[in-house]
Amino acid sequence: MSSSGSAQPVRYALLGDVVESRRAASRRALHERLGAALRRVDETVPALEPLTTTVSDEFQGVYPDVGSAVLASLLVRLHTLPDVDVRCGIGRGLVQVIDRDHVPPLQDGSAWWAAREAVEEAERRAATAATRSCRTWYVEDPDRPSGAAGVVLATLVLRDDLVGRLDARPLRVLLGVMSDLTQTMVAEQEGITQSAVSQLVAREGLAAVREAHAILAPSARDT
Repeated sequence: MSSSGSAQPVRYALLGDVVESRRAASRRALHERLGAALRRVDETVPALEPLTTTVSDEFQGVYPDVGSAVLASLLVRLHTLPDVDVRCGIGRGLVQVIDRDHVPPLQDGSAWWAAREAVEEAERRAATAATRSCRTWYVEDPDRPSGAAGVVLATLVLRDDLVGRLDARPLRVLLGVMSDLTQTMVAEQEGITQSAVSQLVAREGLAAVREAHAILAPSARDT
């Protein structure tokens, strides 16, 4: 879908932070782990602005389409769980670079406002028992609606709940599956058989997560 009423292309801003970061035994180790996770995600998901740490335990990035932003938000979690968890807000709108020489580039625009609103909503929902599994939320600039916000939010709600129930091995297997590794490659990493991986993928609902992202990825690309 293309943005209407503006020559500027619609972008997807991602803002994230570490959940309960103040409880970390070592802030240095926490930041090193987060930085490594962001670099790995950047190697997997093409970004317009790569994921970068900003202040304290916060990070940000910009993506050309909602599927990439949603996938990036999942992969960051999978690279840090189960010991460290993150929450993300994804905002659809405009991105304006104010100062590219600044590191990271100083930016403004409705995509960032929406992303900030989204990450705050994710935090609010996680504080309520009925929605405590929420780690990701999505908000659109009301002047640039995609018509697909409900689909994105439904995907995030179900995905976050499933991921929040996984133990360490299923989390690693899901990371491999979402990183386009074959089941044989995942089996070698885990030291188990390919058949065991296949059974785990089916039993834990990992195939559904992969399929949901595959469906979402081409559904809202902006041109």
